[in-house]
Parts: sequence; structure tokens; C-alpha cells
Amino acid sequence: MAISINGTGSITGLTAGGLPDGSIVAADLASGAITTGALPAGTILQVQVTEKTANQEVNSSTHVDIMSVTITPTSSSNPILLLALGGTIITNASNRALRTTFFRGTTNLATDDTDTSDYLTEYRAVDSEILVPHCTFHYDDAHSSTSELTYTYKGLTLVGGVWVNNRGGDRFSTITLMAVEVAA
Repeated sequence: MAISINGTGSITGLTAGGLPDGSIVAADLASGAITTGALPAGTILQVQVTEKTANQEVNSSTHVDIMSVTITPTSSSNPILLLALGGTIITNASNRALRTTFFRGTTNLATDDTDTSDYLTEYRAVDSEILVPHCTFHYDDAHSSTSELTYTYKGLTLVGGVWVNNRGGDRFSTITLMAVEVAA
């Protein structure tokens, strides 16, 4: 069949794959022709990452900021997967613990309110001068927003201080905080 451009602007006779690669670019498509809603559930839509290389002492019975990341969801129904990866915790006394959680703005995700004492995970040293690998920590947040969201990774201690991102002496590690938007 011959290719015809009709007086109405339509094209007939063109088969799928009939145009060479690169003939049509995103700017040629109608607004909204490709949407994230067309992607299958579980597709990673965006990733925002921040890293912390400095060490920090956490010595407070209320949560203190360790690091933050911001993300603007494309849909209010897409969950945000939060990940804190790497880092180490060091203490110079036994029975010290670091309790950590994520906050979305002023909301503690451990309790879904502004409570500053609840936590999602605890890292405990049972011997003095022990290194605790800072394990991978994640949380899925159902946020209901398309506005910019700030997630803050926070920690508290019950007795004495602990060092985050310190492997002893002048050796430091890195904590990576990620916010990942996942298609619902």
C-alpha cells in the first residue's frame, strides 16, 4: 500500500516500524502522550540521593537530624521507598544504642505523628568500643502528595553518645540516603 498524506493531515499506508529511528522525538508528541500512568506498577520513576561523609555524635534522648533528602512525587498514589545505606556506629561504652527513624516534615513515620521518642530500628553495642555496621534500613511511605516532600533520617540515644559515620580514629564511612518513587 502506498503512503498517502490526506488533505485532513492524516497519513495512511504507514506500517509499524516504517519510520527510521530518530524520526520522532519527544518534542513531536502531543502533550500527555506518554505518562507515568502508562508504566507498569513497580516501575522506578525517580531516585533522589544524598550522601553524608562527615561523622556526627548523636547524644540526645530526642531525635536529632542525621541527613535529609527531598523528592517531588509525580502522583499522590505512588509510594516513596526510603533507604539509608552504609555508615558505621561506634561507641566507647557498653549498652549504648542508636535508635533511628524517618520523618516526613514533622511527622515521625514510626508512629505517623510528631512523637519524637518512637523509632523504627535500633543498633545496640553490647561491648565497649565496638563498631556496629550500619545496616541497610528502609521504609515505604504512602504520602498522598504531589508537593515536594522532605524526608529526614534522625537518631536518638538513651544513655550517652554514639558516633555515626565513624570507624574509629580518622577513618570515616559514608551514609547514602535515597528516596525512590515507585509507580503504584
